[in-house]
Amino acid sequence: MDRIIKTIAKQANLDRVLFTPALKSLYFSMAMASGGATQFKHAETMRKGLHFAADKVDDKKHVLLFCSVTELIPVYDLLLPYAEQMLPLVVLALRSGTEVSGSSHWSVHELAGTGWLVFHTHTQQELYNHLAMAYYLFEEKQFRLPVLVMHSAPDHPVQGDFIPREDLNLGNPLTGLTTSRKEKKLDFDAALKAIKQKKEKPSLRGTYCQLVPLLRECYETLGYALPEAGLPYAGATLDADHAIVTSVPPASANATCLRLLCYRPLILDALLPVLQGTQRVAVVEPQPSPGVTIPPFYGEIAGALPRDWRGELLSVCTPSLCGTLHDSQLNPVIEQLRAGHPERFFMV
Repeated sequence: MDRIIKTIAKQANLDRVLFTPALKSLYFSMAMASGGATQFKHAETMRKGLHFAADKVDDKKHVLLFCSVTELIPVYDLLLPYAEQMLPLVVLALRSGTEVSGSSHWSVHELAGTGWLVFHTHTQQELYNHLAMAYYLFEEKQFRLPVLVMHSAPDHPVQGDFIPREDLNLGNPLTGLTTSRKEKKLDFDAALKAIKQKKEKPSLRGTYCQLVPLLRECYETLGYALPEAGLPYAGATLDADHAIVTSVPPASANATCLRLLCYRPLILDALLPVLQGTQRVAVVEPQPSPGVTIPPFYGEIAGALPRDWRGELLSVCTPSLCGTLHDSQLNPVIEQLRAGHPERFFMV
């Protein structure tokens, strides 16, 4: 994680970068890497950090807010109205950090229904790519939707080498986007078109309708392999008869999985044909909150499967703050898949 912090510090020409109390120590790494602390500031609380970022939107300024995933719990009430107002905010939430009281039964998938665009990243390159995508959507495509980039524990063995790609069409992923803020003179036809567009109030529903082709364009520019439809996913099936659909990567080289790069909105066009040919599918996600009878990730996939699918769908719940699957957690899932365990719900 230290490398991604320093890389962003050297390249980001953002208006302000905020750190919440849980990640205060990262401030010093970033300030030292950039040669000064004038651009960076602590947010006394997560709530004040979100308010600050929202206030800057009216000034057409961008703020990157670093926080711990657990800090999103007490500001859940702000996430809903900010999405409804379509404020272009970017929040990087790390799954590691200081835990807060009562967070042991809270799942990151509870954020899926807030209206924010939620990316789950597990390598440093993925994290960097999705931050670049967020600012590209705002700057170049005028796409007003708040973005949460969720990143897993920094000590996971699949982090891999981090070499930012500088030959992208997104510009230098963070600094290059600032050039589009300069005001441009419009001819009569362009000005008339801009006036008509302003009269049409955008909506969350309409915005989500435009989202898939925009994300496909971004992923293609970043070099991801794209399916014929929908959004890309990482990994492959265990064998012809079994699959694991998960929002976290496996630690074992012998157990690859279908890992979705974007949880919300959940685009299943490319995933369903793969699941169609499997006999048994395990859906892995963090443990839901008390009182939730059907885990949300499992529920979305179960609801999207066609009625003629005759396979078995299993739900696997890991500890609620678990951002990655380690061997000790993944191996029981594989054993259950291959043994054909009759229970639909089980814990690892």
